Amino acid sequence: MKWSEHAWTKVANIYGSILKHPFVCELAAGTLPRDKFMYYLGQDAQYLKSYTSVLSHVA
Repeated sequence: MKWSEHAWTKVANIYGSILKHPFVCELAAGTLPRDKFMYYLGQDAQYLKSYTSVLSHVA
């Protein structure tokens, strides 16, 4: 078995749960309320700002 196949086997339950999460399902269906999506974008922007800051310090 390839390493990648082994890894996917190990995380199959977690990945399945992610795909069933209401946020992901609503996003995929196009039914996610705008306010929830905008909140997500704000949180993602904060994360990316912090992440890029850490990477620049490491570099």
